[in-house]
Amino acid sequence: MLIYVGCYIAMFLTAPFIRRPATTFVFIASLFLFIAFRSETGFDWPVYTLIFREFADSFSIQKVFLYQILYNQEPGFLLTMGVFANILPSYQVAQVIFSALLFGSILSLCRAFKVTNLALVFALILSYLMLTVGFSTIRQSLAMSFFNFGLASYVNRRRWRSYLLFLLAVNFQFSALVYVISVFSGTALSRLRGGTGFVTFALMALGMVSILTLTLQILSIISPYVADKIDFYINTRQTAGPGLAGAMLFVTFLMIGTHTAAFTRDRAVQPPDIVLLRAMILILAAVCLATTFVAVIRDRASYELWVLYSLYLGTRFPQLKWLARGSAFAFGAIFSFFVVFTYPGVLAFVPYQNSLTLFLENKESSGATRQQIMFDEIDR
Repeated sequence: MLIYVGCYIAMFLTAPFIRRPATTFVFIASLFLFIAFRSETGFDWPVYTLIFREFADSFSIQKVFLYQILYNQEPGFLLTMGVFANILPSYQVAQVIFSALLFGSILSLCRAFKVTNLALVFALILSYLMLTVGFSTIRQSLAMSFFNFGLASYVNRRRWRSYLLFLLAVNFQFSALVYVISVFSGTALSRLRGGTGFVTFALMALGMVSILTLTLQILSIISPYVADKIDFYINTRQTAGPGLAGAMLFVTFLMIGTHTAAFTRDRAVQPPDIVLLRAMILILAAVCLATTFVAVIRDRASYELWVLYSLYLGTRFPQLKWLARGSAFAFGAIFSFFVVFTYPGVLAFVPYQNSLTLFLENKESSGATRQQIMFDEIDR
C-alpha cells in the first residue's frame, strides 16, 4: 500500500511546480509506466484475460455475439479484444495499448482546450481515476478515450470525425451515451444567456431525476438491447446507500457544479470552447447529483465529469483556483483510498505488481492467488 501512498504524495508535491516540457514528459511517462505496466492488479483483469485467451483459441463474429450475451459487454470492445488476441502476444500488451489511448486522449483534450500545465491536470485526473479507470475498468477506459478524442475533434470543428468517435465510444461502453448527450446539450446550453450560471445549474440538478427517468423510458421502448442494459445498471447491480461514501460524492458533485457556475472569471469574454466545457461540467454534475445513490450510473458519469473539471481547473478562468485544485486532489485521494483499500478489495491492489519489474527480477505474479482469496471472502 505504501507505493500508492508514495505515488499520491509525489503527485501532490511535484505537479503544481512542473512547467518545463522535459520534466512534464518525465512526470507523465512515470505515471504511464506505473499504470500501463501493472500486472494482474485491479478488480477486472481476470475477466478480460479470460476473454483474451478464449478469443486467442478461436475467433469469429458468432463468438463475439455469444460473449456479448454471456458477459453483457458491448460488441466494439469484444471485437477489439478478438482482433488483439490474434495479433498480440499477450493481454499485457493490449493493456499497455489501452492505457496509451487513455493518456493520449487526455493530452488531446489538453491541446484542444489550451491547457498548459499538463502535469497538474494529469495529477488531478488520476487522483480520482488511477485506481478505477486506470487500473480496472478497461471498457470504460476505452469508451472515455474515444469520447475524449471525439470531444477534442468537436472543439476543433472536425465534426464528422467527432461523430464517428462518439459512436465508437458508445460501442465500447453504452454509458458513454451520457457523455455524448452532454456535448450536444452543452452546446445548446452554452448559447443561452445565463446558460452556464448557478440558477441554470440548480434547475438542472432539481429536474434531472425527471429528465433521466423519461429518457430511460423512451430508450427502453426504442431498443430491447438498451432496455437490458438499463436493467443491468439499475436493478442487477447493487446501488449505493446513503452512507458516508454517498454523502461525500453528493457534496463533491454539488461543489463542482457550484464552483463552475458561480466562481468563474471573465465570463463575458470566455472563448466558446471554455463555455462549452463549463456547460458540460454542469450537465454531468447534475446527472451525478441525480444518481448519487445509483452506483453504476453515478460512477460512469463521474469519471468523465472529473476529467472535464480537471481540465477546467487547468485553465485561467476558475476563481479560487488553488483552493479548488487542492480540494479536488484531496477528495480524489481520500475517496480512492476509502473505497479501494478496504478488505477484501485491498487484495486486488496489494502488493502492487509491475510486469517490467517482474520480468527483470524473474518473478511470478501472485495476482491469481490474491484474486481467489478475495472472491472467497466476498462469497462468505
